Amino acid sequence: MNGKWGGLYIVCEWIMKFSGANLLWVLFNIPIVILILNLFSASSLNQLTFSYIAILILLPFVFFPATVALFAVVRKWIIKDESKKMIPAFVNYYRENYFRSLFGGLLIVLIWFVVVFYSYMLYLNKGLSLFMLLPIGILYAFTMNYFSINVHFEVKILASLKHALFITIGRPLITLGIAGVSGLILYLSINILTFLIPFFIGSLIAFTSFLGFYSHLMKIDSKKNVKSSLDLSQEISH
Repeated sequence: MNGKWGGLYIVCEWIMKFSGANLLWVLFNIPIVILILNLFSASSLNQLTFSYIAILILLPFVFFPATVALFAVVRKWIIKDESKKMIPAFVNYYRENYFRSLFGGLLIVLIWFVVVFYSYMLYLNKGLSLFMLLPIGILYAFTMNYFSINVHFEVKILASLKHALFITIGRPLITLGIAGVSGLILYLSINILTFLIPFFIGSLIAFTSFLGFYSHLMKIDSKKNVKSSLDLSQEISH
């Protein structure tokens, strides 16, 4: 289809892609979703504490495998790989990489726990400040880069964590962009556009995070190609 109907079809197709992937992600995170909903109805400190601890325990076992599978799906959109349909691709990647995602999730959840706990202690002693939010933002971008590396390269867990750290610290613009765009999506979803939460929030964040990561890789590849062309032209001239 051409013209305005073709454009409308493309928009509807992308809406279906984002909402479908997000609903899959939510479905695979159902235990955590239920616990988060219980937080709003908790009537005692014990119930709150139980829910928080249960969520923390479930993150590596539920959230990380599902989120890695979500990143694998949006990666296919960005690199224009339509070899598999969405649901089989999501389920296959979830199943085949479950334990790899689990072990990586255990390490990252441990890092998150230490950073958040330390930031909370600072908050109790000195109050909220920008310097407390900075390490959380960096850690968030690091986690997103880990997801992207995990689905784009076949490397060991420690290697993927190392490369994610290098990109996060060595490319501050990418780090700032990933954290800023994700923060904006979260703010709009929670405070203004609440309908985004069940249908778009996860897939939007995964898409923008991987797009930033992939754009960085494409810039590196283009620079290498330019350098190779220059080296080749110099050899020919000699």
